Amino acid sequence: MYTEGMLIPSLPSIQRQFGVSESMVSWVLSLYLAFGMVSAAILGKLGDVYGKKRMMVAAMSIYTVGAVMTSYAQDFTTLLIARAIQGSGMAMMPLAFSLVRKEFLPKLIPQVQGIISAMFGVGILSSLPIGAYTSQNYG
Repeated sequence: MYTEGMLIPSLPSIQRQFGVSESMVSWVLSLYLAFGMVSAAILGKLGDVYGKKRMMVAAMSIYTVGAVMTSYAQDFTTLLIARAIQGSGMAMMPLAFSLVRKEFLPKLIPQVQGIISAMFGVGILSSLPIGAYTSQNYG
């Protein structure tokens, strides 16, 4: 959530840098979420078939490739493709919750899931001011 939240204040900078409209820059978030939703269902099912750990590593790898690609995107189309790839890796979250149920003792599951869920809040809470500061001062 940190990575996604810190992107929000940067959207006007991205719009200016690539010379696109407001409606076009919204695709930076929309594609990520759309591909994430689809990949969660697909990689979740593949996790049931081929193993959750294996699919978790695959999702994390996909996310990392997409994140690196976004940082080097030279044009808006490449940025959108990279964000779609990055979104495909978003399936790591449901896989993580599934792995918690498999790897931890039943009495620890609520505590571990609570910690993971709390990190969502911490990530989004810290990402907006840090993202705004970064965008304002470093572009």
